[in-house]
Amino acid sequence: MDSYKRAYAKVDLDAIKHNLTVTKKSLKKDMKLAAVVKADGYGHGSVPVSLYIEDIVDFFCVATLEEGINLRYHGITKPILILACIPRNSYKESIVFDIRESVFTLEQAEKINEEAKQMGKKAAIHIAIDTGMNRIGFKPTKKSADIIKEINDMENIEIEGVFTHFHSADESDLTSAKEQNLLFTNFLHTLHDMGIYPKIAHASNSAGILNRIGTEFDMVRCGITMYGIAPSNEVNLNGLDYRPALSIYSTVTYIKQINAGECVSYGATFVADKDMRVATISIGYADGYPRDLSNKGYVLIHGVRCNILGKICMDQTIVDVSAVDNAKIGDRVVILGESEGNKITVDELTGDSNTFSYEFICGINKRVPRLYYCKDKYIGKKDYIRDLYTII
Repeated sequence: MDSYKRAYAKVDLDAIKHNLTVTKKSLKKDMKLAAVVKADGYGHGSVPVSLYIEDIVDFFCVATLEEGINLRYHGITKPILILACIPRNSYKESIVFDIRESVFTLEQAEKINEEAKQMGKKAAIHIAIDTGMNRIGFKPTKKSADIIKEINDMENIEIEGVFTHFHSADESDLTSAKEQNLLFTNFLHTLHDMGIYPKIAHASNSAGILNRIGTEFDMVRCGITMYGIAPSNEVNLNGLDYRPALSIYSTVTYIKQINAGECVSYGATFVADKDMRVATISIGYADGYPRDLSNKGYVLIHGVRCNILGKICMDQTIVDVSAVDNAKIGDRVVILGESEGNKITVDELTGDSNTFSYEFICGINKRVPRLYYCKDKYIGKKDYIRDLYTII
């Protein structure tokens, strides 16, 4: 794809489907699987990813109403759940597009019930339970159960699901995750005793799935691992058949010789202690490449590790190519991925910067086109060459 040489990302859709298949095989037979595609599919592209995996998942999870509507516009018909809170004036639209909302106050439910009644519809919702995250959700108390009973009795609402979220299931100490899981289980029993039987209870995120916490319920939410990335360095994918789906590339745009004593990039934070051959590559922090990698990160050119010299610029970065005898303008630069037997992983890249895997992949911005591949064949792209602004 010569037109995308400046900086581009390749997304292996087969790897994502494979990772979901690996996850499904680890779960009980009747377990539903929700694919988390918020934040534009963790930077991979929510629409192409969702279209490719719709046949093997049961739900999609997003963070905003707009993300859900975008999937509907592109033909996604499976249930969609918004995991966060949306503005009250958006409730009607969520019902129109049959997108489930996370409900955690009586006021929300009353408004949704009112909107659904006016439209002659019954709105499916999921009740959020706060077992310790303290972000959204009803506390697992008798008072909350009474409110949920009131919601359950509303004529135009169906409590399709109830869920919670683990705050530390990606740590080696799983005490808190187990405590949260027990709180959730006990609260479900309370609801059942009151005659409330949601069809779907769900708690496990990617880390929970790997650690087998919350996998006894009806559904799991697969996020970071579906993209082949570990939830944390304490819950890794070693020995498991997960495959990274994302690789990122740039291009050598200029090569020159510098002498000992010369500085490189803004602030002169790097000064050569010997004569060096350096290359400018066409990616920078405006593309989402972490500036914290300045003077400590590296890229791969012809499989050779080339250290970043000086500060990463907005649109360009300078690297040491003294050890790459055949380096030339136009060469491909591996930012993330493999090159001639060597590789840079997300964990390795973020380990050298003041960020972490989720933030990095979500932060690769729209200036970096995504190219999609199936069975090693290019099948489509997502770019912003015609990022049109409509004036009204």
